[in-house]
Amino acid sequence: MAANNGYPSLTTSGQGLFNGASSNGLIQGQTFPDPSTRNVLRSGIVSQSETIPMWGGVGVYADISPISSTGPNSVLGQVLGRANSLSGSTALVGFTVFDQAYNLVSDPNSPVGTAGSGQSINYYPLGSRARIAVACDPSLISLRGGLINAQVSWDFTSQQLIPYSGAYPATTITNAVWASTSGGRTTFTVGTDLTSYINASDDIEVTGVVSTGGTGVGFNGMFTVVSINSTTIVVTQVAASSPGTYSSGGTVLAGGGALPVTVLEVVPSGCMNVLYSTVTGNATWNFNGSCAIIQLTGGTTA
Repeated sequence: MAANNGYPSLTTSGQGLFNGASSNGLIQGQTFPDPSTRNVLRSGIVSQSETIPMWGGVGVYADISPISSTGPNSVLGQVLGRANSLSGSTALVGFTVFDQAYNLVSDPNSPVGTAGSGQSINYYPLGSRARIAVACDPSLISLRGGLINAQVSWDFTSQQLIPYSGAYPATTITNAVWASTSGGRTTFTVGTDLTSYINASDDIEVTGVVSTGGTGVGFNGMFTVVSINSTTIVVTQVAASSPGTYSSGGTVLAGGGALPVTVLEVVPSGCMNVLYSTVTGNATWNFNGSCAIIQLTGGTTA
């Protein structure tokens, strides 16, 4: 351990002056002020294809504004939507932020500022070197004491930073069977062996399954993996959402891959994370969430 010799000046203070209320947490979607990056902040228009509003700390793709009399004015920026992969037509190119977001909408029931389709929201692109607080899996605290360039991945479903997993392709679903075992389990039969990429406790997103009957939302949505082998993936799906009988179709969306960022800090609790309810349509704050500070060091250039 290196040490400096000498005796620094002592600092004293009156009793009780510095022991009042304080906060050590982070706020999802906030950028750390930096004169070298503040001029790289971009504005975009939330896509008409988005089904829920946008807020700070969301990984987005960006399209060039279309030439249309009914489309957004290109002066207002690119068309933004939630990215669902690191490559392809909706590849992640940056993260939305609350910075200079004077136009976001909030109310007493939905205190988080949000932007709906056609409204604008700001974002920083990959490669801009901006430092942003994003929601994260609290298990990333294991990165403490390691290199800042450790590989991590982005969960495109829950919009948070997660431990690294190798990139895996979208795979087709050929069958799905629900059972009441352990409170509810669904077994998906898949066409690609994903055992090298997905483990128990990971999240997957399923879309496009057609089913009949049932009392819930069917077999589509985000689920936590219980077990996996070369042909099946078993996930939790509680009895209250009885999905009915599989009819046809379905895809496990692609995921994984190394997010081109460096991780500067992980705060596993005491942070402000966004919680969105698809039932009420309200966005509220979780005041005991987990956040990480990432620097957008790679990917596209600013």
